[in-house]
Amino acid sequence: MGGGARRPDGPRLFEHFSQLAAPLRVADLPAYVRALGFSSDLMRSRTLQCAPLRHGGVSLGNFFLAEKESGQEFTSADEELMMVFATQAATAVANARAHRDERRTRAHLETLI
Repeated sequence: MGGGARRPDGPRLFEHFSQLAAPLRVADLPAYVRALGFSSDLMRSRTLQCAPLRHGGVSLGNFFLAEKESGQEFTSADEELMMVFATQAATAVANARAHRDERRTRAHLETLI
């Protein structure tokens, strides 16, 4: 980044999580964040689970779950369920975008006619 200015840790950390290509489960989020070189001052949660939303090889976003009920760690079963939701959400987003694009194309065509 130019001028020696540093972006605050929050956006940089979010960018890190947003670029993950695979699901992630973290049992000690403050320690994980510190190990990445970020400040853990803003961490209110101890546990984290995140999964990418991908459709057709395109990243559509991420799911984030933090602080599992009763402070327990997320499990592999939690991860599997989250991946099912992530897959369904990615499909829903892709379908909504396709529908939006189709409506726009139709509106443009109607304008031309």
